[in-house]
Parts: sequence; C-alpha cells; structure tokens
Amino acid sequence: MSNDLIAISKEYNKQMIKKWGKDSQIVKTISEMAELSSILCDYLLYGEKTDWKNEDKNLKSKIESEIADVLITVNSLLVIFDEKKVSTHITFKLLRVITRLKEYEKCHT
Repeated sequence: MSNDLIAISKEYNKQMIKKWGKDSQIVKTISEMAELSSILCDYLLYGEKTDWKNEDKNLKSKIESEIADVLITVNSLLVIFDEKKVSTHITFKLLRVITRLKEYEKCHT
C-alpha cells in the first residue's frame, strides 16, 4: 500500500474511531480477518479457478478484496494502539526473518 493511501486511510480511520468507537473498530478488524481466513481456506481447498459460492467471481479476486479490507482495518489498529511500538516490532521481526533466511542459505548451498 502506498504511503499516500496509508495517510488517507489513517485519517478516515480516526474519523471512524471517533464516530463508532475503538471497540467497534477492533471487532470490525477481527471480522475482516475472519473473512480473509475463510476465503484463503477456500482457495487452498478448491483452487483459484473454482469458486463454489459464486461462479461469476473467482477466488483470487475475492482474496484481493478481503486483503484490502484487512489492511484498511489494521490501519485503524495503528490509530488505536502505539504505531511506533508496532514499527519497532516489525523491524525486529523482519530482521529475525532475514537472519533465518541467511542461515537457511548457508545450510542449503
């Protein structure tokens, strides 16, 4: 997601939180993540070309739409919780993954 979209999303998320409350946005995020989880399971079970629920729209397109919903709602969590601390966790976890990838490459080359 581009920085411009993140900034726009963050501003609207602030408005949504003000209007509907933090708890509502947290529940909405959980709901969107559940929808994404469900459609990803369908993808793994039935394949990307088969959509047994809705023949006119493929699963890949639905997954992309659900990812968008999740990213929008997760951005509301960055308004509710400490975005700087989340960034610190992201940095730590990415560095850990990079280290693991390098270790894997050493063992498998």
